[in-house]
Formats: sequence, structure tokens, C-alpha cells
Amino acid sequence: MSRIEKFCAAFPDGDAERIEEMLHGYLWDSISVRDTAVRKNMKEKFYHGMVLGLLQSRSDWLVRSNAETGEGYSDILVYMPDKTGIVIELKYADDGNLQ
Repeated sequence: MSRIEKFCAAFPDGDAERIEEMLHGYLWDSISVRDTAVRKNMKEKFYHGMVLGLLQSRSDWLVRSNAETGEGYSDILVYMPDKTGIVIELKYADDGNLQ
């Protein structure tokens, strides 16, 4: 299984630890500090785009960004052929504390 396949498979498996570890690896291998040298409230948008692009590698998934859902918007929605759906909310915490 390729790296991107392992990353995508972690989402329906609900394996948050693997998602975090692999996303960290993708970011470490590909971005510069200049890519996220923006205001704190803009950093989340960079990561949103990165995850969106990685998930789009699955041609059998319907991936939507900022889709209207009920009374608000979810960051990323993924619809799979087996009728499984995933809602992804991305948050940036400057100090690493998401509480």
C-alpha cells in the first residue's frame, strides 16, 4: 500500500494517531516555514488545503470543501461509494493545545 493510500485509509478507520503522524510527515517532507509564515488565523487555511489535496487522490471519493451542512459549514466532507461519510474539522493551535 502506498503512502497516500495508507493516509487515506486512516480516515475511514478512524485512526487519528496515524492521520496526525502521516500529515506531520507530509508537512515535514514538503513545506517551508515560509509557507505558514502568515497570521495565526490563516495557518488553518494552509493545512486545510493540504489535507484537501491529499484526500482528492482518491478518485472514488467525493471530497467537498466548506460544504454547507445544516446550520453551518464543515471544513471537509468525504463521501465514499459504500455510503460512508466523513466530516473533517481542522483546527490550528499555536501551543498545540486543542482543549
